[in-house]
Amino acid sequence: MFILFNAKRQWKKYAASLFVAIIFCWFYLQGPFNKLVESTNLIVNESKFLTPIFIQDQQRVQQKKFGLVSEEQAKIAGVSFYKLVGRKKAVKTYGLIADQHHKPSMKAEVGEEIQKHATLLNADLTTELKNALDMFYVELRDKDERLAGLYLETTGLTEHIKGYAGFITLGITVSSQGKINAVHHIGSQETSSYLRQIDDAGFYQQFSGIDLNGDNHQIDAVSGATISTQAMAKTLTALLNIATESPLSLYLDNDPAGTRVEANLSNEWIIQIILIALVFSYFWQPWLMRTRRRTTVVMLLSAVYIGFYLNNSFTYISLLHPFLGVSVSLLVGFYCAFVLLGAIWDNNTYCKFVCPYGNVQRLMTRMFPAFRRSFFVSSRWVKRARTLLTLVIIAGVIAGQNHWASYELFPDLFGLEIHTFWFAISLIVILLSIVYPMIWCRLLCPTGEVLDWFSNFVSRPSRKRPSKDNLSNCKQCANGKCNAIKVKKT
Repeated sequence: MFILFNAKRQWKKYAASLFVAIIFCWFYLQGPFNKLVESTNLIVNESKFLTPIFIQDQQRVQQKKFGLVSEEQAKIAGVSFYKLVGRKKAVKTYGLIADQHHKPSMKAEVGEEIQKHATLLNADLTTELKNALDMFYVELRDKDERLAGLYLETTGLTEHIKGYAGFITLGITVSSQGKINAVHHIGSQETSSYLRQIDDAGFYQQFSGIDLNGDNHQIDAVSGATISTQAMAKTLTALLNIATESPLSLYLDNDPAGTRVEANLSNEWIIQIILIALVFSYFWQPWLMRTRRRTTVVMLLSAVYIGFYLNNSFTYISLLHPFLGVSVSLLVGFYCAFVLLGAIWDNNTYCKFVCPYGNVQRLMTRMFPAFRRSFFVSSRWVKRARTLLTLVIIAGVIAGQNHWASYELFPDLFGLEIHTFWFAISLIVILLSIVYPMIWCRLLCPTGEVLDWFSNFVSRPSRKRPSKDNLSNCKQCANGKCNAIKVKKT
């Protein structure tokens, strides 16, 4: 039972609950819950990176003077000086740019990829790759060679902004009138079911028509893929900040400086977190008898609503995200709080009753009890295997292997990604649970392992050494197996 105020001598649980509350409030007020996107400054201050080079040569050239290169000097030096048709003003040629060795976003292969993407996404327009001080961009022109817009991409520029499984590469098309025409997902390590959910929700269409006029723009995040969609909005904002001075200011009549796009959950998240809280409350309450039938119904609702509808199961990565600089929504924050309180006060409520993937396994076991078999390895080795797997995965994520965060199988199952390899694996695990109950939870689930760490830590009773007066009640003393007090043989 989850009876908070009747707990006796459970200072660990009170301390752990206080710690969870402090961490939640801290990250909500100061941390990634509301962390603003800072504009990226790619200027390197180390002197060895300030060696002037010519734009075309991309090789270091020793010069005695620094400064602007005039048009005449540029022609003599062999630097191509050009004025693009469609720009609102002439472009001055600068003698210094960061070379590709010290600025990954300016590597030649990056430019080739950006132009390839621009051509594929704008098949009816001609494309021409250009380079600004910090980035490549592509001019888009119609059949009459009139400027139709620009194509910008985040490759090499916004890797510090993380989604669920790492940074997300986006491409955007800006019209010559200074508005966003389209936003495209170019690449990421995000789970495919989340990406399909984002696309089906029409998330990218919300960017169309946004005016680059220095204002803040609000769009709706996608529930169930909140971290990914909020990261996309922040990635786009960072790209606009980098491109403000060049090339956007050179092409647009309006001033794009300060333009921000934020993705926030609609008020629907409040209803969602209330329903999730009700599921937890059913197992915490002391006054309503939990019958097998009622518990089965709640488990089924959890699988259908939290699993298939929201596709928003809790994972160990949800606990790591705030510490890794990943923004977490209030929905995910409250969800984490419920899970942790259940682990602290009710011996891991989430894994026992709420987890949608666990409930699917549990329901399959109940439907086919005749096929149940004993586990093929001992419980001790099962525990060791899960602990080792969890430590390896967490160490990998902390070390920078962000795609390891997609290890969990539930997004592929509940997202109904039937054409993917991982959907087949998740389905096989569910079928195996008929024979070996809870095989994923017992052997392979890192989330259950982390939550058991919490539960075992706060629930472990303090060990007391038996007194000599009670040695007569110890059945092991006669066999000499008691390690608490060693009795000398007479």
